[in-house]
Amino acid sequence: MVKNLKGLTVARNTQISLMKIRLSLIYCLFLVILDPVPAVHGKILNEWRFEDPKSGLQGLAIQGDRPPIIADPTNPGNKVMQAILRPGAKRPERSEVIPAKTNANFSNINFGEERWIAVRILRPQSDANAFLSSFQLGPISDKANKLCGALQLATYKDNIWTIRIHPGRIGNDPKGVTKKLSVVPFGKWETWVFHVKLSSNPNGFVQVWRDGVSVFEIKEMSAQEGDFMRVKWGAYVGKGNVPNTVIQTLFDDIVIGDETSSLSEVTSGKVAK
Repeated sequence: MVKNLKGLTVARNTQISLMKIRLSLIYCLFLVILDPVPAVHGKILNEWRFEDPKSGLQGLAIQGDRPPIIADPTNPGNKVMQAILRPGAKRPERSEVIPAKTNANFSNINFGEERWIAVRILRPQSDANAFLSSFQLGPISDKANKLCGALQLATYKDNIWTIRIHPGRIGNDPKGVTKKLSVVPFGKWETWVFHVKLSSNPNGFVQVWRDGVSVFEIKEMSAQEGDFMRVKWGAYVGKGNVPNTVIQTLFDDIVIGDETSSLSEVTSGKVAK
């Protein structure tokens, strides 16, 4: 009888111990659900969404005609920046913006810095212009403010998106680099991401994605201490040139992240529609 009681006691204690372990595991799981490990995010240095027409261009310096803030033709509830060129305008060759030098969050990319830059672009219609730049990294400037090359996202008469690198600090070809991509899908938003590190070989690079797909990469870079690179977007047909007709290019969701950011973070869920 005594042995049976001892056996029952041991069994009961074992059950209690197992129950305590189960409860502890459930409690730990409950804590994890309530307080999950935070996701690692990079730092967003600046962004422009253009939702407020009065402050949409805040922190930007304007080059050429001032681009208005208008309703998105594909989603009237959304506001976007419109770069527009007119043959009879005071400065018909450009309507661009660039982060102002007084912008405390971001004004340019300095030597040794790595940045992620996202921009959505919509070309409403074909203009068959000889040349039109929509986005530019550079020109790179040195300590003496000498211009040392640039990368442009542009189109020519064939309306094919083209990455054009002007000779200088980017690439090692004295004639520059030209890479044709594909025809502009007029009337449709596209998301472009530029990942750049302004440095010297073997650390410098530029990578480009179009709607999440890698379309360009170059690793040859000969930047030097003291160099810096500007970032600009808008419409530009070349110094002294006049557009054949009225040209429009729309921009939205420009996001600039530091070296800890990523492709997915700077696009912030914004995909081409």
